[in-house]
Amino acid sequence: MVLLQNQRHSLGPNANRTVLHAGVIGRGLRPDLATKEQKVCPAEMQTLLLKALDACCTVADKQNSVEGYSMISLLLVEMVSTDVMYNGLPFPDEEFTKVTMERDLMIRRAFSTSPVLWALLGFIAAHRPALCFSSVLLRAMCATCLHQWRAKNVNKFQPFDPNDELMLCTQKLLQLLAMGQLLPPPLSNLHVIIKHFEPPEIALLLKECIWNYLKDHVPSPALFHVDNNELHWRNPHVSKIPPQYVDTLRNLMQKKLTKLGQHYYQMFIMPELNEAHVPQVGPVDLINAEL
Repeated sequence: MVLLQNQRHSLGPNANRTVLHAGVIGRGLRPDLATKEQKVCPAEMQTLLLKALDACCTVADKQNSVEGYSMISLLLVEMVSTDVMYNGLPFPDEEFTKVTMERDLMIRRAFSTSPVLWALLGFIAAHRPALCFSSVLLRAMCATCLHQWRAKNVNKFQPFDPNDELMLCTQKLLQLLAMGQLLPPPLSNLHVIIKHFEPPEIALLLKECIWNYLKDHVPSPALFHVDNNELHWRNPHVSKIPPQYVDTLRNLMQKKLTKLGQHYYQMFIMPELNEAHVPQVGPVDLINAEL
């Protein structure tokens, strides 16, 4: 009886069918003029800020001290992330991003309204392995970009703009991961060619290549080695990426050889040729060398 009464009230001529929407259907939210004004940040101000931070982190006795840069990375997470939970280094399963999606969207909005955060992450990435301590920020950006690229499939009639905010955010994220050596070759070159793929392909690359690799290889300072000059770096020959993380990229690039033929040669063919010409030292060679 109650169900029938509700149907009469909802289907009558005086029924209230007003639906509130904050944007244009199929195009997302309306552009905020205040947000556009906030995006303008003088480059000179960013340069002076980074120089001041570099001077604060420089130690007179040690040329390459990463303690100060690691502290900046931790402070950046403390100021940008609104949650004290799930701020560790590991990347969880993708299903777990549903739990932290609200926090991830707030982090994404902070980077959109304050572009100086990108400059700070680039400054941190240049001093390895300090970027590892900002893993929660990288994880939030990757999760939001992944879900947003998947949402592009909902409206197939919407034109794809390779220069929109989502593409720029994805390129900056991949460039930071490559600069901080959190992605080994050939994934470290993905930011150069990502604009040539379609939205479903970009979502597939972020899931199968980037997210799965970072989930199985935790961004940790333990992955980096210290050389004689006290520089932290990862040897690409030692940390060679398994094929399951690059097969998706290889297959997608093979379908676009007319556009990505040169990049495919540099990312896949050339490393294989270089490995074939490197002489392998076996036990017999070591015995002969000792004799």
